Amino acid sequence: MSTDYSITDEIIYPTTLVIFAILTTLFPALLGQSWFMPIIQTIGMTLFLLFVIRRGRIKRALLLLGIWLGIQFVVITLLTTYLPTQLDYALSDGFTRRTAYMAWFYAGSEAPVGVTEGLLTRLLELLGTTAGTMATGGLLGNWILVRSVNAAAFYTGSLLGALNSPLNALGALPIWTLLRICGYSLFTLLFAEPLLSGNWSLGYYLRHRRMYFLIGLSLILLALLLENTIPNLWRSLFN
Repeated sequence: MSTDYSITDEIIYPTTLVIFAILTTLFPALLGQSWFMPIIQTIGMTLFLLFVIRRGRIKRALLLLGIWLGIQFVVITLLTTYLPTQLDYALSDGFTRRTAYMAWFYAGSEAPVGVTEGLLTRLLELLGTTAGTMATGGLLGNWILVRSVNAAAFYTGSLLGALNSPLNALGALPIWTLLRICGYSLFTLLFAEPLLSGNWSLGYYLRHRRMYFLIGLSLILLALLLENTIPNLWRSLFN
């Protein structure tokens, strides 16, 4: 048997990840557990990524992270679309945030939490996905990710339930939110690797992880630029 063999290379690993991504999102959401849901999502996702990141399999870790977050987004979006009242309990101040999002999209009022934020909030998130992630082996970065995805999916589902035209659904999720989540995902994996793998060689990361870092940084900067320039234009295109 090859010494490089790992259960993470087997199809059962992503299959199990899919099951846990659904379970840790579906049941807490239906039960209206606004704090338990992101906690169990974060723990589950962190454990599945831990064994892959420890082996330096950054591409596979990125694939698994994308699968988890994609499932999480779809589940929350569908539940919010068809069970909006129930999902109001699954996010903190869900009803207030949902009505505020609708008011922003249709009337141009102030955007709710998570759609647009001040520079300080974004800098704190960036600190969490870098230094905080490095210190916790990915735990803090994953926490920021699951909460960002939950909020984005909640807003998307809220709007989908009220739209008459499916084409307008494209505007349900601001593009800057998606770009920011992608950038945070790359940063979370990159900055979790030193603690989890035990490899603290700066030279190694400059040689082998530089492109991932530059892509992640570019996505975050682009998201920040778009967030501060086009929100009103974006919603007006689909309103």
